[in-house]
Amino acid sequence: MPSVPIARAHHLLPFLGVLRGIGAPVDRELARAKLPACVEEAPDAYINLHFAYDFLATCAAREGIDDLGFEAGWLLELDDLGPDLLRSLDAAPTTKARLAALVRLFGQEASTLSCKLLAQGSSIRVCVMEDFPADVDPRFSEWQSLKAVIEVVRSAVGPKWQPSEICLTSAQKVHPSVLDRLDGVDVRAGQPLCSFLMSVTDFARPARQRRWATPRQPQSPGMCEPALEDFVDVLRAAMAPYLLSGYPSIGMAADIAGMSTRTLQRVLRANRTSYSELIENIRFDLATQLLADSDMKVIDIALQLGYEHSQNFSRAFHRVSGLTPQQYRQAQLSC
Repeated sequence: MPSVPIARAHHLLPFLGVLRGIGAPVDRELARAKLPACVEEAPDAYINLHFAYDFLATCAAREGIDDLGFEAGWLLELDDLGPDLLRSLDAAPTTKARLAALVRLFGQEASTLSCKLLAQGSSIRVCVMEDFPADVDPRFSEWQSLKAVIEVVRSAVGPKWQPSEICLTSAQKVHPSVLDRLDGVDVRAGQPLCSFLMSVTDFARPARQRRWATPRQPQSPGMCEPALEDFVDVLRAAMAPYLLSGYPSIGMAADIAGMSTRTLQRVLRANRTSYSELIENIRFDLATQLLADSDMKVIDIALQLGYEHSQNFSRAFHRVSGLTPQQYRQAQLSC
């Protein structure tokens, strides 16, 4: 089954902040890279990683930023992680339990990510793996992936905790300014695994007081975290943010899936669906969120989701749910 590498848009936002801060033509390059126009307004949406890395490589080369991965990646905070993961961390009583939750759910942040824990003498090596083509510069993602895991440890041990060693897979020498900001952490480049070391004592430490009495919910309509296993579910997640700006073409879907239009149609048929049915299901998911969680008029929801007339939207919604949009909204209000 074909694979669509996707990640939560939230992980792109620090890069956009750094690039906007130096006056880079962010909007133009986002469009050129075929990323959804609403990426900054929909941080819980999923975006195609091929498109994202193409965007970052172009911007880094254009602006001459050699350490863009560190400058943006190290800005990631714990609350930037997905709500499902935050809820699991909240319930975990020790550092070990919080890292176990991360190992289980890290793939919700990006379908290419995984994490494993290795005993190494009196230390634990926490390894972050990204299953992505070799031609992608790992410096764009490894600092951010490491920072995410380090923030999980800090949530249990304390906000000033630092690993004793950080290993990077990229071979390029780490910039001296980066080393200065890491307070003496031993940073080693050109290593076989992206990882860091922590003591067994910190690994077994009881977690500090919980931070998330009410973990945040996804901020974008219809952007709940999928299992990221089934091809159709992953494609639906990757296509959803494009529907917030109208009706995307099947050619765009094929680009996101990394295949020809004909191959995509064949794969969808093999999964007992079609492109029109895929779009209708995404539209329905987005519509239910907008109807339940916003004061938007039905006609405005219809136009945002790419329908030419509100009657077309009402018929499509009724075909799936058996209710009109107005009836669905009223039923939600009465719950």
